[in-house]
Amino acid sequence: MFQSKLNVICASLGIEPAWLLACMTFESRLDPAKRNIVSGATGLIQFMPGTARRLGTTTDALAAMSAEDQLDYVERYFADYRGRLATFEDTYMAILWPMAVGQANDYVLFRAGTTAYDQNKALDIGSKGYVTKADAASFPAKYLTNAPQVAPVSTPQGTTMPLALLIPLITAFGPALANLIPQIAKMMKPDSISSAKDAANVSQIIDVITKAAGAPNLQAAVEQMQASPDLVKTVTTAVVNDPQIIQILEVGQGGIAGAAERGLAMQNSERPFWYNPVFWISMIMLSMPMMLLVDCLFIHPYTYDAATKTQIVTATLVIISLIGAFWMGTSAGSIKKDATIAAQAGVPQQS
Repeated sequence: MFQSKLNVICASLGIEPAWLLACMTFESRLDPAKRNIVSGATGLIQFMPGTARRLGTTTDALAAMSAEDQLDYVERYFADYRGRLATFEDTYMAILWPMAVGQANDYVLFRAGTTAYDQNKALDIGSKGYVTKADAASFPAKYLTNAPQVAPVSTPQGTTMPLALLIPLITAFGPALANLIPQIAKMMKPDSISSAKDAANVSQIIDVITKAAGAPNLQAAVEQMQASPDLVKTVTTAVVNDPQIIQILEVGQGGIAGAAERGLAMQNSERPFWYNPVFWISMIMLSMPMMLLVDCLFIHPYTYDAATKTQIVTATLVIISLIGAFWMGTSAGSIKKDATIAAQAGVPQQS
């Protein structure tokens, strides 16, 4: 697993896992394929093309690796600094400006009037005309966490995880969760977490998953779900019926496809169909025209002329058709029909 491997590497380098994790989060959001279109820097610590060649690989090869596999090259890169990185600032300097490793935090990295300064002007806090070691390190420091271990991670229910913990969790377990619970697939990607609100939403989903699975942390929940299809069904039901998550999914996974997926999950859940709010909306929409239809056909048929009866019957049939179309469009049968047609046509289905 990514977290365990990171811990082992940091122990061999003599640095805190949180230091390297914060640096990689700032540089790439832990995306092993992230590439700077100007410099060509690629991967977790933004390997330059020349650096990649020195390590025996290429930036294209690095971009094709998983985050866990790319950690091997992160370790190779940092091997030259083993025992020399006494502070978080030194750890980041090994990536940004190796000449500053071991220097004081007021050491000047870049001065105005140089190409290096122009490329890193955003790091100049206070627009002083120069960038210090402390200036530059203050940016990845925002992702620091006090926890020296990255995984497994447990947080109190209802709290938002720090980005420095949340992103590696999603990097490691997001793909597995997307396969187990397709309704949340779009949320289980590191690049989908770009704000505090996103972090809060994903933390809420993790809270519900771990609680429904009866697990102490996300890693344990995923492992238990992979071993038990029944638990997957239980957790999925809890997720798609959680009021806060319903709002998240409606915003982040809207449209007919999203509605169909949520409808399927709800129909496959163990809760009776009358727990579905759409059922009650349908009943309310049907009640008035049906009452009017019964009145004009059976109770007071002589008080309506033929034209009025025709209009009432037509309106009722239209409403029934609309409601029926909705239920058919979001039903398990419709989704299975689409999958069958696609399979017959040789079209792969998205998971």
